[in-house]
Amino acid sequence: MFNPEIGAYIAVISHARSRNVERQQSIVGPATWYTGLGEEEEYKKAGAAAVVEVGPLCESRNAALKDAWDRGYPCIELSDDLTNLEVLHMGEWQSGKEKCFIDCAKEILRVMTKNGAYLGGIAPTANKFYYHAKRPLHTNAFIVGDFIVVRDCGLWFDEAFTLKEDYDYTLQHIQKFGLVVRANYILASFQHRKNAGGVVEYRNQKTEQENILRLKKKWGKLIKDNPRRPNEVLMDVRSSG
Repeated sequence: MFNPEIGAYIAVISHARSRNVERQQSIVGPATWYTGLGEEEEYKKAGAAAVVEVGPLCESRNAALKDAWDRGYPCIELSDDLTNLEVLHMGEWQSGKEKCFIDCAKEILRVMTKNGAYLGGIAPTANKFYYHAKRPLHTNAFIVGDFIVVRDCGLWFDEAFTLKEDYDYTLQHIQKFGLVVRANYILASFQHRKNAGGVVEYRNQKTEQENILRLKKKWGKLIKDNPRRPNEVLMDVRSSG
């Protein structure tokens, strides 16, 4: 759904979580919800502004991109379990509801345009401990799929992935355009594994390892195992040169 204040199309990628509609829209405003098949009625009953039934994760992501770009807008894709947003402004962390989301989205679009990036996003963790004032932006780092902004660029999510598709999509952008933009001064909190539905329904060690193997086969040395976190990977773009 187009948000005129931001100048972008707002899409929420969701499955079996209609209970999240009210809270999510209180933070991001009206959005189009991309859901699993047969879920439209329950999401509309829950108050979803618009619903598009698609199915699997990456197919839903690509449907949202197509709908936005066909209308001539950048696409903002969000996970459906956002609970809080914070942004560093004038040395202080500020939070809030819809106004904070609008400010954050406009800021990501601003730095994307300034730097010539087609994919932008937020810090990968909501922990302020990891924020460094000397590194407010990263242009070659992982863009977590929970809150992404994508300008029309002709790059699509690889539908062979059922998890970790955001690593692949980040690398696609770096490969084609030489950069992405991550605004490390924007923090977002999500429920994720505590929240039934979505990819939680099939996330397990087997599916994690299948998708990690797919990443390694596609990107080689750019993907490494995370030695501190089982079933997680690290992206090392230094290996590309």
